[in-house]
Amino acid sequence: MPQLAIVIPAYKAAFLTKTLDSLAKQTNQNFAVYIGNDAGAEGIAEIVDRFRDRLNIYYQYFENNIGGQSLVKQWERCFTLLQQEEWIWLLPDDDYADPECVALFYSRLQKDRFDLFRFNVHFVNADETIFKTNTTLPIVQTAFDSLMEKLSFFRPSTVAEFIFNRKKFESIGFTEIPMAWGTDDLLWYSIGDEKGISGCNDAYVYLRQSDVNFSNNYKSLGKGKIDANFIFFKALMQTDVFKKEMNSKDTRGHFNKIAMNHMMYNLQDFSLKLGLSEMHAYAKEGVKVWGGGVLKNMRRFYLNNQRIVKKKQRACITRSPS
Repeated sequence: MPQLAIVIPAYKAAFLTKTLDSLAKQTNQNFAVYIGNDAGAEGIAEIVDRFRDRLNIYYQYFENNIGGQSLVKQWERCFTLLQQEEWIWLLPDDDYADPECVALFYSRLQKDRFDLFRFNVHFVNADETIFKTNTTLPIVQTAFDSLMEKLSFFRPSTVAEFIFNRKKFESIGFTEIPMAWGTDDLLWYSIGDEKGISGCNDAYVYLRQSDVNFSNNYKSLGKGKIDANFIFFKALMQTDVFKKEMNSKDTRGHFNKIAMNHMMYNLQDFSLKLGLSEMHAYAKEGVKVWGGGVLKNMRRFYLNNQRIVKKKQRACITRSPS
């Protein structure tokens, strides 16, 4: 029985061949692949069949699509397919991995008894051209520092980068957040609390950005993402890990600043100019997350509106013919 389960919640067929081909080329084949088809695109089953003689594949077609309403429930449904594997790698259907990723994981596992391993990443476009690479991962990093880097936009992260201990996961579980916006971040924070995160820089995961990639179209869902941000922050603050972490005024102040700036930046990135009632509602939510009082937060959102207006004006000038 392999120790590692690679779980692919499938919905798109466009890049699945590349994903499975990268797994078939792993130098260490001690893993099983579980594919849960969320009533997705035609052709997924045919692609899977082409790899049955190259991979240890378990395939399940689900007649009802639930990922459209809850990505978390689709992930959980796929996990019910697993057998006795001790480790899980949740890999989307358009990302792929270097041939040494599994071998590197097992090598690190023999040396370091962590509950969470993280690969470094290349960001690629539809034709697999690399356009961005994350900075080198720390060999060992605390879960809090990793999360603060993510929230301050220093180092992005996605679900595809992590291999995690199944027993530890089952003691924590996923947190339901719309569009799973931060669900994985909460999980890494909790799983990595005790031992930290083991960074693996010698093999890369490739994260695809394309027209059919959900995360690439996030701006069209901006309002929902802002609401999900608040749900994420409030869920984070309810965890025992967070309550333990906020044991000093300086640490809490550091978090408050990052949380507020994260929200303001997202509003700018989504180009969401708030109305008065929205500013008041978000100002009250902000009090629960980073404090500051309703009036003070309303002023912050008002000033952020002005930045959004100026950003749009600069964009219009840039696009104007000379």
